[in-house]
Amino acid sequence: MELNNYCYYKIDLPIEEIANLKINDGEKIENICDIEIDDNICNSQFPNVLVYCHYDDNKFSRSSWEDPESDDDTNDFDNIYGTVRILITSNSKMCCGLWKNIPDFIEYIIVDGKIFINSKSKFDFISIEDEYDRIQIIKELINENKINETNIFGETILIIICKLYKLSFQDISDLALNLINIMSIDTINKRDRYNYTALHYSSIQGKPEVSLKLIDKINDDIINENGAEILRHCLLEKMKCVRLKLIDRINDYVINTYQNEKGNTLLMSVIKIVGCQSSIEKIIDKTCDEQINKCNYDGDTALSFICMWPEYGRMENTILKLIDKMSDDKINKFDQYDKTALWYVCKNCFSTIALKLIQRMSLEAINKQSKSDLRYDSKYARTTPLDMAMFNNMHDVVKILVKKNAEYLCF
Repeated sequence: MELNNYCYYKIDLPIEEIANLKINDGEKIENICDIEIDDNICNSQFPNVLVYCHYDDNKFSRSSWEDPESDDDTNDFDNIYGTVRILITSNSKMCCGLWKNIPDFIEYIIVDGKIFINSKSKFDFISIEDEYDRIQIIKELINENKINETNIFGETILIIICKLYKLSFQDISDLALNLINIMSIDTINKRDRYNYTALHYSSIQGKPEVSLKLIDKINDDIINENGAEILRHCLLEKMKCVRLKLIDRINDYVINTYQNEKGNTLLMSVIKIVGCQSSIEKIIDKTCDEQINKCNYDGDTALSFICMWPEYGRMENTILKLIDKMSDDKINKFDQYDKTALWYVCKNCFSTIALKLIQRMSLEAINKQSKSDLRYDSKYARTTPLDMAMFNNMHDVVKILVKKNAEYLCF
């Protein structure tokens, strides 16, 4: 059964089944819809349920709760519709951001199939408050010894603190570090409705001291399940120590089996965090040859990934180390734009790396002409590695390529 958006319903179903009902984007119907339900489930624990389906933030106001069949706006749902009243929505931000407009007579809020009790607690809807006010609410909870509680959205005090970013980093970090010392391990490991822990948020917001402390406290199953994702959040240079510690804690099996939604291995994901040389070297050391030679869904290898970034020119020894672990067929591999790793290193003037690659490449791969690529100027379309080497005055590379009868088109 499907429910229409902006409709009122009287439904004889347990709340768990109501939470699983599908809602479509039907037009607003200005009357109560009585839905016929099978007699076998009419004797539920909630014999008279009003469900209000709402998806539009802009239309969410107190006036929208008026009884469409009533001439006044008293909203006396208690007398008309029975004992249980439910708001059902897919937008958790709407519930949180405009919670003051949710009338007291709404007893349950169903968000994306999850059931919450309608609450007016400041802690439950703390994210709508100014960051300074959030700190005051958190301090009140600490004084009341409620440090291990969670709100209806699964957020702990620690998660809320780690999400703050406007206040002084040091003030936030000091408060978080003190909480970590007195919180239970179970609370530290709790996830919110997005399946994120405090470690996720401290990494996203760039809080190294807090992240390092949390890595020591977070359970192995969370580190191994989410470590790669958390690693991708540690973008800032000051998070270097966090990246290294996290890599140490992620077990080798995860490192050698991980692939994200684009097919990138953990090594590829770390390479995309430009500038983290020590992290890349550590991942290379822990990655087996089979995983190092994997391609993502666009046909990229870890080698082509690292060679396409000009910023990695200073990491010559690291790239040479990676080449030694690559198979010949992957060194000759070209990506979706028909570019090989050799094309990228000639484009970026990595002479030593180019000479190393040429030794292991076939003439066919060396002569592969690139396709048009929106990432680069159109003048680089239909070019070969020799073209790029000549354009960048890489004399030693040009000499070797000419000896191998490499082709060029010239600009």
